[in-house]
Amino acid sequence: MNDIQGFTFYKSYWESLSDFSINDKKDMLISIVDFVFNDKEPSLTGFKKTIWVLMKPNLQASKNKSHSKPKENQSKTVS
Repeated sequence: MNDIQGFTFYKSYWESLSDFSINDKKDMLISIVDFVFNDKEPSLTGFKKTIWVLMKPNLQASKNKSHSKPKENQSKTVS
């Protein structure tokens, strides 16, 4: 588990899953959360893999942004 506390979930992510079955939606949502919070790369196939390939760059950018933010305690200087 990493130290990321949150990420942006775009409406387009949800819309891209609109025609998926409830089980496929569940697989995708778990894959997204596992990727962001646990650094786990999913092993998906078919349309789920296609959607993942389109989502991944934005999710990775969100992760990179979270990693580059200074920690609350580290950003304060002692006088």
